[in-house]
Formats: sequence, C-alpha cells, structure tokens
Amino acid sequence: PVSPREPDPPAPPPPGMATPGETEQGTPQAPLLDLKSALRRLGGNQALLDELLQNFQRGHFQAADAIRAAFDQGNTKEAEHLSHKVKGIAGNLGANRIMELAGSMEKALRAGDLDLARSLVEPFSQALDATCHLIANDLNPP
Repeated sequence: PVSPREPDPPAPPPPGMATPGETEQGTPQAPLLDLKSALRRLGGNQALLDELLQNFQRGHFQAADAIRAAFDQGNTKEAEHLSHKVKGIAGNLGANRIMELAGSMEKALRAGDLDLARSLVEPFSQALDATCHLIANDLNPP
C-alpha cells in the first residue's frame, strides 16, 4: 500500500520577488516587491531603481496616515487623490500589494463606497509598512 505523502513545502519566491505573503484566507497575495519588473520598466538601471525605492520609502511611508486623516476630515477627494498617487508610484516600482490595495481604495472612493474604502486602509497600511521596512532594512542594509 502507498502511504500518504506530506505535501511539498511552498517554493521560495522566484528571484526578484520579495516576500510574497498570504491573505488571511491563506491564498497567495501579490508580492511586496517585484524587482525584476521594476528594473525592466527602468531599462535595467539598478542605480535608478535603488534611488526610487529609497525615495518611495522616505516619501510615502506615512501615506496611510494621510489617507486616514483625509477620511477623518471628510475629505474623500483627498483620500482618492492620495490613493491614486500611491497606486501609480507603487506600480512603477513593482510594489504590487500596495498598488492593488491603493487601486481598490481609489475605485471604492470613486464609486462612493466609503465603507469599503475605509476597510482597505488597514491592509494598505500593513502592506506599506512591510514594504517600507523591506526597502529600508533588507534591500539596503546599513
């Protein structure tokens, strides 16, 4: 008789993919950073990618707080603008999870679904924190 075999452990992320993570339901989510695609978009210019990632980390690490503040002030247009801005920058840098969440938040705001938009702020904040941490500590250690 054939005995049941343990499933193989998940494969590590492919080179150029950083920390894929999982959703609460256990399904794979977008990687925090797809460095290969970002580098391709920048024509292979690694120095430029490094600079842009550092600028993103320094300039947008508080984006979730700014979006929360916009909600608290009832300024959904500003929350939508910030979501759109971060979505575009994150997409260009291969920060896929941030791009997806910011895009979903922007779409919900445009549709007037404030409850959905507000529910996305915390996962967006967590992805932003994790990505900024990854950029600051793992990609460019001191």
